[in-house]
Amino acid sequence: MPVSHHALLTLALALSLGLILIVISRRLKLPTLVFLLAGGILCGPEGWGILEPDALGEFLPVIVSLAVGIILFEGGLTLDIKGYLTGSTVIKRLLSVGVIITWLGVTGIVKLFFPVDWSTALLAGSLVIVTGPTVIAPLLKRIRIQPRLHHILQWEGVLIDAIGVFIALLCFEWVTAQSGGEGEALLNFGVRAVTGLVFGGVGGWVIYLALKWRLAPDNMTNSFALALAVLVFGLSETVQAEAGLLAVTVAGLIVGWRRPVELQKIREFKGELTELLIGLLFMLLSARLDLSRFVAFGQSGIIAVAVLLVTVRPLSILACTWGSGLNWREKVFLGWVAPRGIVAASMASLFALALADRASASFDPNFVETFTYSVIVTTVVLQGFTAGGLAWLLRLRQPMPKGWMVLGAHGLARPIATFLTKNTGTPTVLIDRNQRNAVGASREEFTVIHGDALEPEMLMERHDLVQTGHLLALTGNSDLNELACHRWAEMLPRTNLFRWSVDGAARHERGTHGTAIWTQLPRPGLIADELHTGESELTEFVVEKPGPLPPNTVPLLIARDRTVRPVSAAKPDFKKGDRLLLLHRSGSYLASALAAGGMIDLPNIEMQAPYTRLLEALGESYPALDVKALGEDLMHRAETFPFDIGHGVAVPHGYAPELPGRVCLFARDRSFGALTFLVLSPHADADGHLATLGEIARLCSIPERRVALLESEDLSTTVAIARDFGHG
Repeated sequence: MPVSHHALLTLALALSLGLILIVISRRLKLPTLVFLLAGGILCGPEGWGILEPDALGEFLPVIVSLAVGIILFEGGLTLDIKGYLTGSTVIKRLLSVGVIITWLGVTGIVKLFFPVDWSTALLAGSLVIVTGPTVIAPLLKRIRIQPRLHHILQWEGVLIDAIGVFIALLCFEWVTAQSGGEGEALLNFGVRAVTGLVFGGVGGWVIYLALKWRLAPDNMTNSFALALAVLVFGLSETVQAEAGLLAVTVAGLIVGWRRPVELQKIREFKGELTELLIGLLFMLLSARLDLSRFVAFGQSGIIAVAVLLVTVRPLSILACTWGSGLNWREKVFLGWVAPRGIVAASMASLFALALADRASASFDPNFVETFTYSVIVTTVVLQGFTAGGLAWLLRLRQPMPKGWMVLGAHGLARPIATFLTKNTGTPTVLIDRNQRNAVGASREEFTVIHGDALEPEMLMERHDLVQTGHLLALTGNSDLNELACHRWAEMLPRTNLFRWSVDGAARHERGTHGTAIWTQLPRPGLIADELHTGESELTEFVVEKPGPLPPNTVPLLIARDRTVRPVSAAKPDFKKGDRLLLLHRSGSYLASALAAGGMIDLPNIEMQAPYTRLLEALGESYPALDVKALGEDLMHRAETFPFDIGHGVAVPHGYAPELPGRVCLFARDRSFGALTFLVLSPHADADGHLATLGEIARLCSIPERRVALLESEDLSTTVAIARDFGHG
């Protein structure tokens, strides 16, 4: 097979197998790095031999360098100055004093145990500074430690990437700058550093301004930002070799710092692209690892890594937590958990490839790679599998969080959040993309996130969600609610996911996510409007004895033993002492429309299109109606979208500006079991119009209700049926 075919096959397999292993590791909730390293070694020359990184020849360093550049740009985008400034003193120290202690401490250990020069030791030390969110976040999610420790480790992992990479790049620049001799080393280092900083600074501002001025169409924003980042990388590499990584990292930091409006969308796109590149990189890089180098690492290597684990991190934690109020158990845990991850491994392999032709008696680029991978594997495996047991032994684990997040910050979500917080003792977090809702809730001192709840990976980086163990999706879009439950099913137990839905019955169907609740109610936004106008009211009710609830109320939430659950059963079982949140509605949209419309009995043939008889009957009560025009409109719409909703029920509907309010004319044919609801509304009442249609659909989806409507004696009985259903 030609060499080009080997190269193409290697790239294709590395790309696909890498992503497959990432998916498997996520499903099994195990460290991704372990799967990728093991997969690369097994598929490489040391294993089955199906991956041949050497077939890529001189293009391997180019591919790795470009991929790492994109990963570092994405890492720079995660910069959160606000998170750092509002973080605890421990976090700030870990990102300053802790970084220096780790860097210099590891450098000293490398110099002590191995015959290498200072530049090699400094480079090796810089590569193991970073912990990385891709390693620490899954670990924290699995072991569920106390919120304060979770907050410290989470923010350290998020913010330290950029700092550690910057230091590693400076060390790399220093090593590469020495190729011209000691006299030129400082000059070369300065040129590379200045080139990277200048191109990165200018490029970062160009990318930010391009996004701010919306130079690219909305559907091209992500690819446009990526193209500019690659351009920054390429130009800086052209001007000065080995300066591209520093430039693209600085560019990402600037864009992340300036936070353009599209940043969230770009982060999501870059996050998916980064997953793809990480899988590709690790399959290629681990496939080229020579296991004999790790054997040759020998006893000195084992001792060096062991000394690193038991000295450097504990010393860093002691210095950074001095006077912080953390107890000895918390300090012990922080001193043990610091797994290195994907960024460290990528940088180590890239440096080894870039410096392969500069090996000497005192400098061996393969040593840096071997040392870094040894630290990574040891920390990921050892700390990853012992952190949970250590947290349990030190009594630092917390039970499943009782806190709630509510998707929506409207007038219904806020009193629900108050009830949840009061009865769980844990702050409830409201999430809403609507700025008006978010600002209004913030003014009422609710904990609010103005963002997209469909991005759980990014949201879970926030410390205010650490105590969250339940999701209540209350948008007016039932499909969006189900999608939110689907996304959060990877983060939270499926039994803790709830969503408002327009389904006729609260049922679990195969393939759906989250428990459907309050299906007899109109969309939450309309209930919020009713609460604002006084048409509905929320009250708390303590169950004193088994029996019926107050009339015309719908139970929404039940609090028992410091836990709260939405009421989803048709006939819930309440016990003495239960605290309920009840919704009292003065009526229903359908009931009020029927009262303004009327009811007639017609043969089935007269109820079909063109609905002339129905409009004439309604026109008798509302002479201003243009019956002819409305009939033609209904006929035209019925040809495209039939009004039949099944079970012998039809709902012709439209808008009539002549009407003072919403009306519904109910017609039936008892012999054929046919029901027709003619709904007409003024244009200004679109929400009420849709709510009425929704109530009809839910009401008629229940066979017993359809029978009741068919057997109804008069209009008042029909209105009562609709009103009782609206009350639950």
